[in-house]
Amino acid sequence: EETDPPEFRHSARVAKLQREKIMFLVVVSNVPGAAKIALICCEKDKKGERNSKYHKFGDVYRVECAVDAKFTIEMLKEQAYPVVEEKIADPSIPAFKAPVWHFKDNAPPHVAKLTTEFLSEYAEDETIVPHPIPQAPRCPESNVLDMSVFNWLQQCVDSAEVVTREEIKAETLRAWNDMPESVILNSFNHLEPVHKTIVELQGGNRTNQ
Repeated sequence: EETDPPEFRHSARVAKLQREKIMFLVVVSNVPGAAKIALICCEKDKKGERNSKYHKFGDVYRVECAVDAKFTIEMLKEQAYPVVEEKIADPSIPAFKAPVWHFKDNAPPHVAKLTTEFLSEYAEDETIVPHPIPQAPRCPESNVLDMSVFNWLQQCVDSAEVVTREEIKAETLRAWNDMPESVILNSFNHLEPVHKTIVELQGGNRTNQ
């Protein structure tokens, strides 16, 4: 009796070593019922300029792109802020209301002049208040994403036998959908006094003032 050969899969360790790198923009809040707002893959459409092994001339496909100031503004303007404004306008989430403060770290695309000018103009309507306030980059003490969200997603992807871009995207989305809101809200309980201090001091922390 003939049987199908077993499907080959990389071990989790080998998959992790060979895995492509993908960047995501994650939008979260401290409001129960709206803690998970958006998971956005940092990619854009590309049109095939010639026939190749993977794409034909004229095919449109998604590729990773450099997250510079211009792309950061595009993501905020076209994907992140619109979903935040939807939450503000949703009557079923009365606790989610304007103004919403946008916290971010000091990654170069976040503090570039082009980005800063966009944020200052956007803040004029007082719906979302994204005034840049300096704080340490990749610092779990001041970034809810570093403290909880990215750790959760990373552990889920690391435990899965995924290598290709599409597999990683699908596994990350699954992990995002399965993530309990409590993971985010518990981190905010710790971070709220930290954020208030950052605002009061206009950046930095008490030890370097």
